[in-house]
Amino acid sequence: MSVASADAATDTAAAKRSFLNSSGAAVDTLLARFHQIRNFTNTLCSGLEPEDCVVQSMPDVSPTKWHLAHTTWFFETFILKKFVPGYRAEIPEYAYLFNSYYNAAGDMHRRDLRGLISRPTVIGAQRYRASVDSHIDDLLSGADEKLLDKIEPILVLGIHHEQQHQELLITDIKHVFAQNPLYPVFRGGDAALRRPDSGARRPYQFVDFEETTIAIGHNGDEFAYDNEGPRHQALVAAFSLASRPVTNGEYIEFIEDGGYTRTEFWLSLGWMTVNEQRWQAPLYWTKRDGVWWNFTLSGFRPVDESEPVTHVSYFEADAYANWASGCIGLSGGRKFRRRRNFSSAGVVHSRTRYASSSNVWRRLGMDAQRLLALSRLSRGAGRSRRIQRQVHVQPIRFAWRFLRHVAQPHSPHVSQFLPTRETLAVYGDQTRTRSTMNR
Repeated sequence: MSVASADAATDTAAAKRSFLNSSGAAVDTLLARFHQIRNFTNTLCSGLEPEDCVVQSMPDVSPTKWHLAHTTWFFETFILKKFVPGYRAEIPEYAYLFNSYYNAAGDMHRRDLRGLISRPTVIGAQRYRASVDSHIDDLLSGADEKLLDKIEPILVLGIHHEQQHQELLITDIKHVFAQNPLYPVFRGGDAALRRPDSGARRPYQFVDFEETTIAIGHNGDEFAYDNEGPRHQALVAAFSLASRPVTNGEYIEFIEDGGYTRTEFWLSLGWMTVNEQRWQAPLYWTKRDGVWWNFTLSGFRPVDESEPVTHVSYFEADAYANWASGCIGLSGGRKFRRRRNFSSAGVVHSRTRYASSSNVWRRLGMDAQRLLALSRLSRGAGRSRRIQRQVHVQPIRFAWRFLRHVAQPHSPHVSQFLPTRETLAVYGDQTRTRSTMNR
């Protein structure tokens, strides 16, 4: 062998070792992240009994066992069945039981009937998780660079998908426990974890924001869901935002002033829902001996009046805003005579109310198709009283418009500015958009 040939062979071997080292490091990093997330899901369930894991307390709640199996089904369906030659599922029927809304992946069991499935058992679901995790280990450990490039984005997507279901698992088990008169405790609380600003109610004021055009949407190399892009320009109308969220104490004032019994504060669909479901307070609140209590993952505790109010629907937030715009001054808490007008960005607008919300929408010039879509969206969002996101109510005053959610053909929920002179008081997601989509 010539010196040149020997040098070339040496260089080739060195390059191969370099690739193996870098590829091995990438595999180790991916597997470490994969097992970290999978193990955390198991840790969340460590204090639950098997009986806790099979209850479905409402159609929008999934049993804990289903979350454990569905997240596993994702990795089996989109990685193992695709990239492992000749892979055969141990129990093919799981593909039907644990699909959620992935129509392209096949038929699926009805979401509202998940609580009727006693088999597989919780132990069976955990065995399913362990089996799929082992196959993922074997697949990645033997993957070359080309295969790894194909697997990695799907594995990362599955990791984020499981993190979403970790949130859902916790919020679902909270609703399950809330239906039990024994009110089980998911995790013990810690008084030291109270908000640093909890205490006396702080005054608030409205901060004005001028109309502007901003860039929104994901723009980078890190992970993002496909509905978070592309980055684009969006017009944001002038508005005023309160300097802090509405507190539990302020919301109690709304309740005690007859907020749930006075029709003038409510949208027509909201008032119908209040009466049908007998709402009297935010979800998980109850009154005992004249004191409001809140059910939490740490059990019942008295409502902290300094904390932001949570677990209210869009209808409740809107009713509170209508009440607060006439009853609470900007300094917070101090009542004054109801006004028929309210000031926004230095302009006083007359508050015109109509007999029904549909009449309002028609006056806005909405066509029949969009009116029907918005009506269905509002009815669906309100009647089920979405519970998966903690919704903070925060007073917002738009100069000429306020935010509504309108159904569009290309997206289940698209923010749309509509010209009106009402008041909005919602901070955060008023309906469980992504949570619902990922069930």
